[in-house]
Amino acid sequence: MSFSIGRVEVFRFKKYDISTGKMQHSRQFATREGIKAAGCLVEEETCRLVECSILDGNGMTALDFVPPEQGPTAPQTSVKY
Repeated sequence: MSFSIGRVEVFRFKKYDISTGKMQHSRQFATREGIKAAGCLVEEETCRLVECSILDGNGMTALDFVPPEQGPTAPQTSVKY
């Protein structure tokens, strides 16, 4: 895992859905290790940093987790004086 002061990288992932016979996008995020353990495929472009405390014992977030926006696409905030 890639830790940085209580934070960890998580990713969306694809998993095989036996009911449809197709790869489906996950409804949660997980650490690279958690994704590999589940036999799924990491979606590298979805990387986000989140607090370690939100992950379960398998390195996964809750279903429908929405991470905070980060990086160059995150909205910019300004401080008014």
